[in-house]
Amino acid sequence: MYQFSKFIFIMIALFLFQCSENKQTQTPSKKSISSDEKCISPQPAYFIGGEKAFVKFLTDRLVYPAKALDKGIEGVVYVRFTIDENGKINKDCVKVAKSVDYLLDKEAIRVVRLSPNWKPALCNNIPTKQKMRVPVKFRIESDSFLDLFW
Repeated sequence: MYQFSKFIFIMIALFLFQCSENKQTQTPSKKSISSDEKCISPQPAYFIGGEKAFVKFLTDRLVYPAKALDKGIEGVVYVRFTIDENGKINKDCVKVAKSVDYLLDKEAIRVVRLSPNWKPALCNNIPTKQKMRVPVKFRIESDSFLDLFW
């Protein structure tokens, strides 16, 4: 009998969508950028510790759904979310951009919602919202020696 182990390889691809259409933090001590101004020096949002830290964060918390494992369901779920001006993920706005299966989609959303604060994107050195898209790859890997040959 084959023993299945979870092997979750998470690829992180962070895409910056339009810095100029993002809202700015409205505080009296900080200037905000009007919608007419262009973002001259955009800096994307990033997970504190970098991509490897984000991959480790997700991998440590991701649980391969048992029903999906039993059915042999694999694939890449693309999750989209927004990092706000304070570096927080709006938990209610974490959505599936590309689905594989409801079970995998649900788990990918769950684990992204657990994310701690990020370093927010900057537009002309002013914190701004940024839309993100992260692929989460679920793959079942067999521990059986016979699988190497078949």
